Amino acid sequence: MKLAKYCVCIALFIVSNVILSAQQDKNCPMNTNSGSFGWQKCKHCTLQPLTTNKSRNLIPGPTKVCVISSHQRLSSLFSTNLIAMLGNGHFTYDVMEPKRCFHSGNCRNIQDVLPDGCRHDDPVILLYVAAGSHKMTLDLHVARMVQNGFFDLAILGGDEKCKYRNSSEFFDFRYYHSTIIMHDTGIGYIPLGPRFEFERVFIEQMKRAHDRRYIYNFMGALSTSPDRGRMVEAIEPDILSKWNITNSTDGFMHIIDKWKGEATSVNGYLTPDKYRDVLLESVFTLCPSGNNVESYRLFEALEAGSIPVIAKSHSYKDSECVDPLEPLIASGAPFPVLDRWQDLPALFHLAKTDKEWVQDLQCKATAWYRRYLSTKLSNVEDVLMRHWKKRLRKSYRDFSK
Repeated sequence: MKLAKYCVCIALFIVSNVILSAQQDKNCPMNTNSGSFGWQKCKHCTLQPLTTNKSRNLIPGPTKVCVISSHQRLSSLFSTNLIAMLGNGHFTYDVMEPKRCFHSGNCRNIQDVLPDGCRHDDPVILLYVAAGSHKMTLDLHVARMVQNGFFDLAILGGDEKCKYRNSSEFFDFRYYHSTIIMHDTGIGYIPLGPRFEFERVFIEQMKRAHDRRYIYNFMGALSTSPDRGRMVEAIEPDILSKWNITNSTDGFMHIIDKWKGEATSVNGYLTPDKYRDVLLESVFTLCPSGNNVESYRLFEALEAGSIPVIAKSHSYKDSECVDPLEPLIASGAPFPVLDRWQDLPALFHLAKTDKEWVQDLQCKATAWYRRYLSTKLSNVEDVLMRHWKKRLRKSYRDFSK
């Protein structure tokens, strides 16, 4: 019996080619000579959600930051103050709509730009959203304001296809990583994080992997990328049945044929609460490419303690954002990155038959996620602090003259 189980594990390893790497720590070391897929069982690993009861009531930092943004979803890290919870603790954030002159280009100075409630000596972040996936140039009046030092930090959002190749001329950070853009220009990268609609998960809400109802889930539109259709084909019921996986009971699928602009229940999508409940009940969350392989879904899965699964398929390899997940993989992200979606049934079977392995993987994923976001967001706050202090010193010198 033991020999048969061993042979099954070896076969699964050959079939799936799952790339799993771990961020080593004192509680959960990686050992390539033990455990399924080379993972050592972790005796003291505990689930670590981003938010604990202690941080339920956020104590404001000493300095309020004015975040100028017209895009509610891309502002999620700031509007939920998740960056304040996981950053260096110096700031708290208030997202504000820009004044009318910002869009018309008639702002003459920083005071004209600042929304009501934001003082001239407050740190100011501009979150500029790329207007469409084919636009490759920055609005001239926005470029002028950035170059004139109106903002302490400028972040580019919405450039899912990496069209803004010269973004480092105006921006300090950008959402959506591209190895070529990052390495050639030195611009910083900021992860998407969860959406503002996704309610924070607390420790008492997070189930262990072996207590969850579903092995996998996918909720989304197929039209966003061919990658999604290939993924669905790889887990057809007749294929899964060969691996003792039942689509109707082991998985949760809610598929919309065409993206309709907004993920609302009117357009056929699940409500945010239902979506969150499914993630909390799923061992794995399938994360195929959309317009970009990095998605809110990936971070929301991790926050819910559901392990994201990605495939380096054609959509990933042909992405205009070269190596979009390089920051995650380079940091030792401990979740499956498949060579192809056809390897999913083998992964599901292993999770179903080796509960200790999948529980260990869940522990590593939640611990890594908190460290990863904390590192990236603290870096953003460090740069903001330097730029803000530099502006204040300059203002003091100008005033003293």
